[in-house]
Order: sequence, then structure tokens, then C-alpha cells
Amino acid sequence: MKKKELDFNQNEGQIGNVKGKTIGIDLGTTCCYAAHINAEGKIEVIRNAEGELATPSVVGFPDGITPVVGKKALNQSLLCPVFIARSKRSMGKVGPDGKPLEIWRDKNGKEHSAIDIAALILKKIKTDCEAILGMEIPNAIISVPHYFSEAQRKATEQAGIIAGFNVLRIVSEPVCASLAYHLQIPSHKNHLVVDYGGGTTESTLIRKQGDDLYVIDSQGDT
Repeated sequence: MKKKELDFNQNEGQIGNVKGKTIGIDLGTTCCYAAHINAEGKIEVIRNAEGELATPSVVGFPDGITPVVGKKALNQSLLCPVFIARSKRSMGKVGPDGKPLEIWRDKNGKEHSAIDIAALILKKIKTDCEAILGMEIPNAIISVPHYFSEAQRKATEQAGIIAGFNVLRIVSEPVCASLAYHLQIPSHKNHLVVDYGGGTTESTLIRKQGDDLYVIDSQGDT
């Protein structure tokens, strides 16, 4: 089976030279997490404004116009004329007319695509992390399923930009997992990375050759 070298997809910038704080974001189908490298050099998951590690990937419009995000949206879901969940499944997908596959309209008739919904979620994450860490956070690295198409990755990047981030890279989720355990993974062996997500189960076969990681094959399904 032919190997495909594991890379970081878009935005191959020199991350080490980027100015300002950078966080990593798992933009999940059902919930999201954000993490950073703390002052002790350790990876730390950042709590949100509600004091929790996970931010539900939901958006509601309780008055039909003004959006609320995360747990607040869940708590007010019954009061929301428009309540949006699992919008990630429509990310980057368009119909025959070239328009977004799924559109949600608020009380004023304003249209919201999956990109817009993801941007609202990412904006909350950015605001919460800045409040918790007490600093501006201009940069983000966002993870996506390995099977995401180029259009879906670009859509995720666009959502991050709308949210106010300088999106340094869009990284496949199994790549993130592999990098997290990179030093502990034996070389010259195959390893199966399985992601039991809230919206997708994905398995990826990787191989480590020296300091390089390769994706051999990947499959995922909702």
C-alpha cells in the first residue's frame, strides 16, 4: 500500500516565528476543546466561561435574532425558535447551485451557513480563553477529521478567520493524536489511531519512520 506522507495541509507557515499566543482547538461535532502550552511548558486544556473543559457545539437564537453558544444555548434550547446542532456535518458542502447545502434563518430572515455557526462557536472559544488566560490570543491551530475534503478544510479555516483568529494550520485529528504521543510511539512500526468522536468514528493507520510520521490509510463515518 502506498504511503502518503503526513503533513499539516494548509498554511505551512513558520509557526515558531508567529507573534502572539497560539491555542489548539478541537472543533468537534458535538463539543469543542481548546488547549495551550502553559508557563511550565505543559499542554493544558483551557476551561470555558462556565468553568468546564468542553464547550457544546451548539448555537441557539432564543429571541430569534441574538445567538447564544455552548451550554447557554443548551440550557435555553426549548426557548429557541432556531436551535442548531451538529452543523459540522454540513461544513464545506454545497448543493448543485453552488450554495451551502444547509442554511438556517433567524427571525429577521438572516441566513447562517455551517461556516457562520462554526465561527460563532470559535468566537466564544476565543473570548473565553482570552478571559481565562488574561491575554489576547490571535492564533489558532484547528483540527478536523482526516477524511475532510479540501473544501471542508477551507471552510473550517474561513470560520476561524471570521472568528478573529489567524489560522496557522488545519490539522487532521489523527495527526494531532499521533503528534501528542510522538515521543512514545516506537519507530518502524504501524500504529492504529482510533477516534471515537461524538459525531464521527474514525480509524487511521500510521507508521513512524525515524522522526517522520506517515498516514497509510484512513477511514471515517458519521
